Amino acid sequence: MTSPTPLLPLRRRAVLALPAALTLSPALLPAPLRAAPKEAARDAGRPRLLQLVDAAAMQQELVRDYTTGWRLAWATRRPAAPKGAGGPGPVLFTRPVDLQKPGALNEVVALLRQDPSIIGIAGSVGEGLAVQAIAATAAAKLRIAHIGPWMADARHDAQDEVLSLFPSRATQLRHAVAAVKGMGIDQAVVVYPGQREQQLYEGQIDASARALGLRVATVSLNDRETWPQLTARVAKLAPSLLLFVGGTAELAVLSQAMAAQRLRCFVLSLSDVDHATLLQMHPGAGVPLILTQVVPNPGSSATPLVMRYRAALKDLFDEPPSPLSLAGFVAGACALEACRRAGPTLDRASLLAEVQRRTPMDIDGFRLDFNAGRRGSSFVTHTLLRADGSLVG
Repeated sequence: MTSPTPLLPLRRRAVLALPAALTLSPALLPAPLRAAPKEAARDAGRPRLLQLVDAAAMQQELVRDYTTGWRLAWATRRPAAPKGAGGPGPVLFTRPVDLQKPGALNEVVALLRQDPSIIGIAGSVGEGLAVQAIAATAAAKLRIAHIGPWMADARHDAQDEVLSLFPSRATQLRHAVAAVKGMGIDQAVVVYPGQREQQLYEGQIDASARALGLRVATVSLNDRETWPQLTARVAKLAPSLLLFVGGTAELAVLSQAMAAQRLRCFVLSLSDVDHATLLQMHPGAGVPLILTQVVPNPGSSATPLVMRYRAALKDLFDEPPSPLSLAGFVAGACALEACRRAGPTLDRASLLAEVQRRTPMDIDGFRLDFNAGRRGSSFVTHTLLRADGSLVG
């Protein structure tokens, strides 16, 4: 079992190679991502937060963007010592997890049992990994905080170890249905990029959609078919609204297949899609795509949060702003603030106690209240992606 790879201070484009290196051992990672002896000695004994990332190829864009935001927060807010303490602040580590490997999460649980310096799990991404990691630690009776997982699934919202920051999928659906109700739409087809995703999310999505008065049919890509074949199956259902539960690359391929077959209906994607990356992949012309965002517009908002984020991104990365990396920036800042508030003895118990308090936070004007539904924010917006790449609110 390999040890997590420490995240060192940022340099321009230093971690852009991270997704390509996720399946490599730490010894084969690019030099900026490996711990030099000096840094390893400096970090010895410091409390650590473990970030779990999905090693699957289809998750790479999501992982890159969300973890970029975390690293921006860590670099610009300078991880400080807990309030009242004189020592150094926490260290953020990352560990790729291959969910196709039997026992992969058992290895994570074993690591947490063996290493008490890991005080919490922070920023798990993607969603399937986050959902299963929380379940694995609960089944193992490990009392450890999970801060800012990228997880719209609400099944773990009642667990006091979990600090979810962004709106659940049910909240996202409520906003979406309110937007389309005036168009007379009362039926939807839910499309999953695979059967594993369907198994994970179908129950909650169906229940949420039906509670909002939508009739629901479900289609998922199976191992024996192509996206055009799936699209042909969808077309037989004559949908007026398609709810898509998948990532950027998968949405691009689906929309291309829809355009080729002249299937025209609204496609609502639920918060895992970055519009800039989607445009680079040339989505299908004429297919109306509605993108869900759970943070303000990262490219144009004048809020202090977004302005600070854009300045940090320009200074440290050669990357365009994206909703996912902005969400990671918020989550990273939230985790640092939780560590600061945990008190002079920053350990697993004190951080968990702080998470359980659900204390409100203000991240540069972005309020996290943890009241309604136990999630920090209820901010949801939907934008229509035009053929020229512009977003219509």
